Amino acid sequence: MRNAFNKTTVILGKKQYHLITPKLDLSELYVVKLREQNHVIFGNEDCLLNLAKVFEFSIRNPSYIFYINSKVNKLTEYLSKCWSCDSKSYDLVILQHSIQLKIHEWKQIRELWRKSIKEPISPILEVDNKITRNNREYFYSENVDFLDINDRFETLFLTGSNRVFKDISKDTLLIHDNGREQYLRFPGAHDHEHIDYYARRQYTQNYKYDGNFLCLDFYDRYLWKR
Repeated sequence: MRNAFNKTTVILGKKQYHLITPKLDLSELYVVKLREQNHVIFGNEDCLLNLAKVFEFSIRNPSYIFYINSKVNKLTEYLSKCWSCDSKSYDLVILQHSIQLKIHEWKQIRELWRKSIKEPISPILEVDNKITRNNREYFYSENVDFLDINDRFETLFLTGSNRVFKDISKDTLLIHDNGREQYLRFPGAHDHEHIDYYARRQYTQNYKYDGNFLCLDFYDRYLWKR
């Protein structure tokens, strides 16, 4: 694939941060905030497939921060009025726990990225369509793989591991494969997957889940006609 990504390195203080930004078509990927700690990532078939490729490529490059500038994607009237609490799409950042990003420094890192020289790269991108996993493992106390979800600076940060991003990639492909058919069978239906399933477990004293809610959702503006 020709020049599918750009990579660069920025220096903040004594630390280097390596960033990769996709040049794949993600023009109809919308990261929407419904309310506090509640988000949905909407995408059509092409964007969901490309997002799955980004997750897969992040597994091969665990020392890189993957930055998707989806904030530039203007929400449709339907998403703005019926879903979003602030009528805008957010950026999306994907990274591994080992990078130890200090989120409060993100605005400075992003500004350095904007001014940096980018190197185009053209990796061979493949995705795994075999949907086989044992999701129950995420509930075991011995589990060390989890997803941290943070919202700051109009950016949604997904911090995880190879295992988590592999499973999210598979979830993304599942919606890509079934979303259109689901809508045609049940007009108005949104095929979706809860990826907050992989989040670090947090519960209140009455065992009510207390944490970030996050879904991947199939949405095609031309299919919905809104």
